[in-house]
Amino acid sequence: DAPYNTERSCCGSGWTWTARFRTILFTMCFCSQLVVVLIYWLVLHDWETGTVNFIDLHVHVFLFLIIYTEFMITRFSMTGMHMLYVVALALLYTITNGIATAAKGSPVYDIITWDSAGTLLWFMIAYTIMGGAFFVAWGLQILRDNHCCRSKAATAAAHARIEEGDVEMGAVATVPVAK
Repeated sequence: DAPYNTERSCCGSGWTWTARFRTILFTMCFCSQLVVVLIYWLVLHDWETGTVNFIDLHVHVFLFLIIYTEFMITRFSMTGMHMLYVVALALLYTITNGIATAAKGSPVYDIITWDSAGTLLWFMIAYTIMGGAFFVAWGLQILRDNHCCRSKAATAAAHARIEEGDVEMGAVATVPVAK
């Protein structure tokens, strides 16, 4: 049902490991970018200095825009199972942040000190935003795929033509516009 990120292996049986890895990375990046942007600009950025440099803009704005644009343009599909990747990223980040704070002797971010209930609150806020981003993406995907200018039948027909070899690799398959 999601033909847009289902690369086939050379023998036509299932996903390639690269397609699976790309799906995992994209899902993690997509959901974590909203957390990065919101927490950086609302909590971590020093507004008193009034300066914003290129690195701040690149890391905390441009990457966000690129990932969200790519999601809409490439028709990347998410399923409920992909939420496991978001949970895995959250657990991995929590462990990594705890280890880095212990090794460094001071917090990586001032808001995550590991010696107060505030740390737990910040993690809960961040993970709620990540989960929210996942469900927003799922909703955007449904809107994008169901209200697009192509009908599902026309899209399925175009993919069938590609798999049957009527369209050469790299060529653009024409899909009739639904009326």
